[in-house]
Amino acid sequence: MTGAFRTRDPALSLKAIPPRVARDLLERERLGLSRVSGSTGQLITVVAPTGFGKTSQLAQWRKEALADGNLVYWLTLDANDEPLRLVNGLATSAQQASGRYGFDNPFIDSLERLSDPLEAMTTWLAEAARMSQDILLIIDEADRAPEATRTELLSYLAGNAPANLRIVIGARPTERLGVGGSLIDSPYARLSADDLRFKPEETISILSSALGKAHDVEVALRLHELIEGWPLGVQLAIASLRRNDDLSGFLSAATADIRRFFVDRLIDRQTESAKQLLIRISPLDMVHPDLSVAIFDGVDVREDLKRLQEQTPLLSQAEEGEWMRLHPLAREVLDERYRQIDEADRKAMSARASDWLSNEGFFEAAAEQALAAGLSERAYDLAEGVVQKMLTDGRIGAVLEWHSRLPDDDFARHPGFWMPAAWGLAMSERHPEALPLLDRIEAQPNLGIEDKFEASLIRMTIAGFSDDSYELSDELKDWSEPPA
Repeated sequence: MTGAFRTRDPALSLKAIPPRVARDLLERERLGLSRVSGSTGQLITVVAPTGFGKTSQLAQWRKEALADGNLVYWLTLDANDEPLRLVNGLATSAQQASGRYGFDNPFIDSLERLSDPLEAMTTWLAEAARMSQDILLIIDEADRAPEATRTELLSYLAGNAPANLRIVIGARPTERLGVGGSLIDSPYARLSADDLRFKPEETISILSSALGKAHDVEVALRLHELIEGWPLGVQLAIASLRRNDDLSGFLSAATADIRRFFVDRLIDRQTESAKQLLIRISPLDMVHPDLSVAIFDGVDVREDLKRLQEQTPLLSQAEEGEWMRLHPLAREVLDERYRQIDEADRKAMSARASDWLSNEGFFEAAAEQALAAGLSERAYDLAEGVVQKMLTDGRIGAVLEWHSRLPDDDFARHPGFWMPAAWGLAMSERHPEALPLLDRIEAQPNLGIEDKFEASLIRMTIAGFSDDSYELSDELKDWSEPPA
């Protein structure tokens, strides 16, 4: 009986061959296999978009497990891996890795006679339990497998693993790997894109290895900030250096290569609707699904946004809620295309964004969008309401930026800017600009005692910078000192 299995399928043999560990792969102690698995059980999932080094990390774990004396089975999945073919692939991988110690031809023959995927998987698990060694099973690109394989068989595998079997599943975050199955319900460790991002010291380390004596910490840190720890970005930068051998122009050349990657591999390969979405949200510092819908005047773009966030490094999720942000290099690329949109359409989108942000209480961001929409008076009104908070938060630069934006006539009509601007100018040692503004504040009729006291404090601050003396008036001394 031939059954549903084809044990001599050459494709399965290829899928069971693990990738080589890159020569310059950075071994990160914080991502060591024993440290990641900890006490969370026998399952680890690594879920990250393309370019975050997911497969490289799995290959590193394989190397670690082999060094510890474990058997390691590897299988890369694809769209053809229906449930029975998955079990056949696991059997092929186990036979290649186990040699004469298990998963022999008689066992493979027994699998050929099975037509129920769960029964076949149970048989495979029983054979794994019979092995005298600990086993690490690595399944990569699980998101590419058919739904029945992901939601039924992988869940069954994870929930019924014997004590000597640890399982690692790698996938892009396209969908949940299980829907109510034990893959989700069982305790497991999970690595995400944020875990795989390089930390500053890791970027420095890998560039140090690549650049040797020419290593420059400042250049490494600038690159790290530029790419936000994106592993593929570091690799592109190193490739750029090796190709051009020009340390002085390293950062600009690396930036050009990464920008080219964003355009060729990530942006231009998207659907037209996804490209238009990326272009139209590019002016935003932070992106929210509902804000994106508002920009598109009610057209629901949430699914495209979710897919872009899950499958690419273009959008990264904020720590809390649904907010996300575009990668800064992607924003640079997209900004060029955004400026090609008709000006009237750009202003209309900014106006809608301002309305949504204002309704949600994000007044500073709403002011920025109102300014982009050409609604300057609305922008100044919105900013006036939050400029004092900018100052309280220590964001003097933001206060002074708004001060510089307001023409003299508009500044005169928005007294809420005056005191924060005076503080900002004083703290920035722009005293010739601060003093006339204080004169204007103190010349206001019916100026309250609190405002008089604050203006005097600013004058004292300016005097302190110039080693001059300045004292509070008797009125302010009496007001500020508590009664005996």
